Amino acid sequence: MSMLQARIHREPSIFQSLQKEWNPLVFRSSANRIFSTWEWNWHWWRAYSPGELAIITVRDPGGQLLGIAPWFIEEEEGHRLVATIGCDEVSDYLDLIIAHGAEEPVLAAITSCIIDEGIDADCFYFCNMPADSPARHLWPAILASAGFSTQIEPQEICPRIQLPGRWEDYLQQISKKQRHELRRKLRRFAAIPEETAWFSVTRPEQLSQALPQFFQLMSKSDPAKAAFITEPANQDFFEAISHSAAENNWLQLSFLTIRGECCAAYFNFCYENELLVYNSGLSAGRYAVHSPGIVLLAYMIQDAIEKGMSLIDFLRGDETYKFRMGGIGAPIYKLIAQLPVRETCSPSLS
Repeated sequence: MSMLQARIHREPSIFQSLQKEWNPLVFRSSANRIFSTWEWNWHWWRAYSPGELAIITVRDPGGQLLGIAPWFIEEEEGHRLVATIGCDEVSDYLDLIIAHGAEEPVLAAITSCIIDEGIDADCFYFCNMPADSPARHLWPAILASAGFSTQIEPQEICPRIQLPGRWEDYLQQISKKQRHELRRKLRRFAAIPEETAWFSVTRPEQLSQALPQFFQLMSKSDPAKAAFITEPANQDFFEAISHSAAENNWLQLSFLTIRGECCAAYFNFCYENELLVYNSGLSAGRYAVHSPGIVLLAYMIQDAIEKGMSLIDFLRGDETYKFRMGGIGAPIYKLIAQLPVRETCSPSLS
């Protein structure tokens, strides 16, 4: 491990060069989440390109890829800021991608590379780091030994539900009041005289119709979401990652309809036996009394249990419904580092 070779890549062609190696490294790392995949990083960079690339790769003497630091440099309020690709609006967990068992030497090699090759930046800001990230636990001491000042603190929470093997066991995990309310809503929905259905879109060929439907529901559900999805870069990213996720069997775009009218939708990812509830849309209208959003979520949880999935992850945000449905908050962190000779900077991305 003492002969690791770290190198900074500044050209977008590095994505194509690393394409075949990237995900195999993700799969053998603690960063094995959809937000670390090649697809996520490439589509994010292609859609947004907010600054200069500064991707660091670390290889062993035989050339095997052991680490990727997927970074970029952005100008912000007169400072040059290094951040993780994906930071921070559309990505929920971000991390360095390091092979299991090689974390300390790879982090040391990345740190030396920053100094030796010279990343011209005032501040390093790494958002959305999972609680179990080896970088969160090991890297501050390595950075400090190289002369960096560091601070790490909680950023947000991601409510999650550990799924049992049966629906009735799941109901016992939520409060008595919420259990009663959920059963009542499901009974009321089942008693609707009109035709009702819920279904999931998972294949690329289905997206030409499903995505516009989802965008419409997303826009109707919240003015902030409507503004978000009208931005060309955001729509470009959503469309690209939807197709890539579908091609990799990671997509679950779920809809609930009453008399053929789409009332609610969830944009989910199925990754590593977990269901990630990424975004949602709601246009309840005259059917609001039937709580279509909660009913669809309950159907999704039932389906995940039947498929033997281990976890529902609501991702970032402390919305009340996530906890009513049994979510337990898991923190994510931000790490800020800078050399003492640099002027203090306070990233506004957080």
